[in-house]
Amino acid sequence: MSTGHTIRWCQPMRDFVLYEAANGKTLTLLKYNPLNHDLLIPLNHDIPSLYGVVDVDWMLRIAPACGSGNIVGGTVTYFGAKTFWNTVRGIGGLVTGDSSMRFGYGSVFDTANRNAPRVATAWVSWPLTLAQIFRPASEHVQRNCSCRTPLTAAVS
Repeated sequence: MSTGHTIRWCQPMRDFVLYEAANGKTLTLLKYNPLNHDLLIPLNHDIPSLYGVVDVDWMLRIAPACGSGNIVGGTVTYFGAKTFWNTVRGIGGLVTGDSSMRFGYGSVFDTANRNAPRVATAWVSWPLTLAQIFRPASEHVQRNCSCRTPLTAAVS
């Protein structure tokens, strides 16, 4: 990948990682909650993590179901919520005639989406910080983004 461009998720991820470093997991979960679309939509990208690429938007949407190391609860929540979302989106497309909003059930099995429960469980239940989990994203930003600033630059 060439350098000299801005990665669209760079700043939202930096804000997310730094917020958790300053405020802890609980306040981060409260701020980045499933209803806060303004913060979650900019994180709707395949972002490198210790566990492979993950859609952070979906990671945050199911994180409340992943407490106590409950990857099963997170996985069930993910598959149910993602299927429901794709159905609602498809019906909306039919009603409005918007062909871009189709029944995209294949996305339920997309690797970045399927990794959401595993990454959410690791973050919520284990003593891992976002800076640790997203170190690969930070390295990717340093190599490929025009800002060259790692996501964890201000994290000690």
